Amino acid sequence: MPETPEPVLKSPSVNDSTPIGPAPGYLSPAEQWIWSEILRNSSPMQFTTGESLSLEVLCKTVYRMRNSDLQVSELITLMGLLCRFGMTPASRRGDTNE
Repeated sequence: MPETPEPVLKSPSVNDSTPIGPAPGYLSPAEQWIWSEILRNSSPMQFTTGESLSLEVLCKTVYRMRNSDLQVSELITLMGLLCRFGMTPASRRGDTNE
C-alpha cells in the first residue's frame, strides 16, 4: 500500500505585509483577549500575518506571566519578543543594549 503524503502546511511569508486579524480560535479565551489587548496597544501595521506565530508565543507567555511564575527561559523569551516588536521604551528608542 502506498504511503499517504504528509499534508503541507501553508505558513505566511515572513515578508507578508497583510494586517494581522483576530486571534486564532484555538487560543484560549484569555489568550485571545491578550491578542486583542496587544493589537489595541500597537501601532497600525506593527503586526502582520508574518508575525502571527511570534504573536501567539507572546500571548501564551504573557498569559503565563499573569497567572503563574515564569521560568527564566520564558522570561527571556518574553523580553526578546517585546523588544523585537518595539514594545519596550528602549526598543522604541532604538537601543540595542536592552
